[in-house]
Amino acid sequence: MFWTRRRKLLLGLGPLAFATVAAGLTLGCSALLKPPAPSGGTSDSAGRGARAAGGRRASGKPESRKECPDLSDRNALISADWSGDFSISSDEEKTLTGALVAALGVQTLSAKLEGEVKAACAGIVRDLGSRGDMEGVEAACAAAVRAINDARTNLGRKARVSVAYVAPRCALPAEAITGCLRRCQEETEGGAAPAATRLDCPASASSGVCNAKCSGSCDVAEGMVCEGRCRGGCDWGFRGTCEGTCLGRCNGRASHGNCSGRCVGQCNGVVRKGTCRGRCLGPCDLTRSHDCPGICLGQCSTAFRALQCETVPKDATPNAACGSSCEIDLAAAAKCTPARITITIDHTPHRARAKRLETALERHLPAILKIAVGMKAQATAAAHAAQSALQANEDLMSSAASRGPQGAALSTCASSPLRGGLAAIGSLNVSVRVAIEVKAATDASDNAGGHHRG
Repeated sequence: MFWTRRRKLLLGLGPLAFATVAAGLTLGCSALLKPPAPSGGTSDSAGRGARAAGGRRASGKPESRKECPDLSDRNALISADWSGDFSISSDEEKTLTGALVAALGVQTLSAKLEGEVKAACAGIVRDLGSRGDMEGVEAACAAAVRAINDARTNLGRKARVSVAYVAPRCALPAEAITGCLRRCQEETEGGAAPAATRLDCPASASSGVCNAKCSGSCDVAEGMVCEGRCRGGCDWGFRGTCEGTCLGRCNGRASHGNCSGRCVGQCNGVVRKGTCRGRCLGPCDLTRSHDCPGICLGQCSTAFRALQCETVPKDATPNAACGSSCEIDLAAAAKCTPARITITIDHTPHRARAKRLETALERHLPAILKIAVGMKAQATAAAHAAQSALQANEDLMSSAASRGPQGAALSTCASSPLRGGLAAIGSLNVSVRVAIEVKAATDASDNAGGHHRG
């Protein structure tokens, strides 16, 4: 079958191949979903043909032709009477509605991420004074990679560029998850669903405000004294290896830049290993349960306030279709902490060029890291959920050709948004891939002195 032949390709291929396959799927669906030619040869199909020619049912009553609902409006496609208008079963109606909702949701998510990535890539090109094709996200980000590489080359052979960052973390507010699941259950089950009293996320995927003891990591915007491992910078009293700018002494010598050895003083960037007597400017992996005046990532000895989950918990609802639908709908509304970036450039006589590269990356790299690192899990989950929903609808659309005029009308109505959903899965993957490629260009070091932190 159409989906069976391609399922492993979509799930197993790398990012570049995925985008190519998605383009092929769009063409393949044109044949699958186009209005069928009139059929003949059996008494059943002949009867359908007679009804089409005469415009009447077997009962002699005129056969009405319903207009296709506005499929860009979620409420319109959910409230449409698909079973009555197109003579499909109630189960087929649920499957079709789920596929159309998924297609609409993944197109919204894809457009949002593509816009953010393209804007960041175009900004890098513009700020570095470069030029390139800006028509699509792939072209814009390819131009950004070239601009970054050219800027690094123009700093001189001995230049050292370090890009250190605390990666962004993206999560879904628990209130939004429960609201989405409740709405979905009301839509699919035809009645009010009981509101969840408590949403539990896996400890590794939970975060929020903890007014008691936090077990896991604690992230305070203004920094905190860390009784554990610091995964950000250190404002004073640091001894160890620093990815970023070492202010103090490096291997016993005065330092105000990259340090490939032991840094003593202040680490502006990310602590790779060592001790920090001052404030940790980033997440602190706690060695024991401790008060957390910021955001706790892990477990709280009491209920979290403003709980967030990395993805929709698998056991959040008995309705698996609603869980998948909300994976798609909520991904576009994920809340992300900003990436904390430190750019360090030294051993170059071209200070103006260095400042230009530093400014461009500090301004636009956070948006790239949001998609390449922070949103990767949500984008992947949404793509898989959309693919599953579209696959579940395969049998209905494949059999449309054998259902006469109403099957043709259904195919004509639903084909375009379903093809759009398939194309959006590929576009979503492309946006993540090119963001990763731009990140890789900033990670690349002209020599062994450059560092990054994911």
